[in-house]
Amino acid sequence: MPSNTKKRRRNRTQIFIVVLALAVLVGGYVLLADMVDSRGKVKAYFDNGEGKSSEFVLEIARTDAERSKGLMFRKPGELKAKEGMIFVFPTEQIQSFWMKNTYISLDMIFVNRSLEVVGVLKEVPVLNEKRRQVSTPSSYVVELLAGQADKHGIKKGSKLVLLGDISNAP
Repeated sequence: MPSNTKKRRRNRTQIFIVVLALAVLVGGYVLLADMVDSRGKVKAYFDNGEGKSSEFVLEIARTDAERSKGLMFRKPGELKAKEGMIFVFPTEQIQSFWMKNTYISLDMIFVNRSLEVVGVLKEVPVLNEKRRQVSTPSSYVVELLAGQADKHGIKKGSKLVLLGDISNAP
């Protein structure tokens, strides 16, 4: 029959193994959740020549389906001030947007292939089908919460700085 000392030692060892296994599982889950959360996103900021804006985390919309849906059906509060979406187009041309089924007022920032801002539409009204565009061709359009362009000094001539690769995004 084992002594109490041996039982306590065995119990401590078993508790240590269980705690260690839980720590590994939690750590793995956190790492996996971070990887899944960052898929299809890129960090970016704008430089207006007088300084850079805060960093934004932009969801990447590259396919026709992703670009068609955009930020539709998002409710106020679901998009944070430092979040947005970047629409990546296969060709540089006049890009046209509407706010059908979009419940969040947005700023639309049109960017050419040289990553220069060629136009900004501010506080675009929600829930309408009026086409919105600027007169200069663009390859990218960044949508941020309304007011962010003014707050961060984003204007025509600013540069978009991407802190990651959007060409191979999932």
